[in-house]
Amino acid sequence: MTYQAFSPEASPSPNKDDAQAADINFVDILFALVVGEALDALTRAGTMTAAGRSHLAFAGLLTLMSWIGYHNSPHRYIGQISFDLRAPRQLTALAKFLTDVGLVVLYWLAVRTTEGGFTGSPTHPSWRSSVLLALLSFGLYVVWDYLAWAAPRQQGKSRQKYRTRRRKTSWWFTAFVLLVAVVAWLAKPDTDWSVTAVNVALCVLVVAYRFTKDMWTDRVQAAATT
Repeated sequence: MTYQAFSPEASPSPNKDDAQAADINFVDILFALVVGEALDALTRAGTMTAAGRSHLAFAGLLTLMSWIGYHNSPHRYIGQISFDLRAPRQLTALAKFLTDVGLVVLYWLAVRTTEGGFTGSPTHPSWRSSVLLALLSFGLYVVWDYLAWAAPRQQGKSRQKYRTRRRKTSWWFTAFVLLVAVVAWLAKPDTDWSVTAVNVALCVLVVAYRFTKDMWTDRVQAAATT
């Protein structure tokens, strides 16, 4: 029997695609946990108030639209995560990964704060959690866009200008959510249907944001091929 001597040069190197797939799969697992919580809450939809059902609809749309946007984005690949403080630009992969995880945690909180959605959940209509979580989520969309722009580029690829229409879309819709938050804070809705109106407004913004983002993506791709 013969043995082949081990040498560091002969050892297989980590596959870059495997590392990227591992990052995406981990985030997908977190998304799946949120969807599981939403389906659990959905079994109680018949006993919820209108505010509770609209809150769950907002949380479900926020999660679903984000998952679709995440997988449609060519910037979802974060690259190799580095902890080297001497190369700040290399830390964008870590920051982007933490942003992805932070967003899914916000979606989980959006589901878990559904009025009457879980055993022991409060049933009194409230606009605060949905508005706050929407505002934090859209704020992190802005952060995510910046990190995608600031990440190191591959050899031969140039960096576009930061203020593209797609990135401006994130800023504009964050401002719209902030406007809803200000109006809700001033009006202080506390009835079933008034809180439902706030949640419906957030649902509209969540869906419109994704449609607007994809619209600009299609225009950019069409311009690049002509």
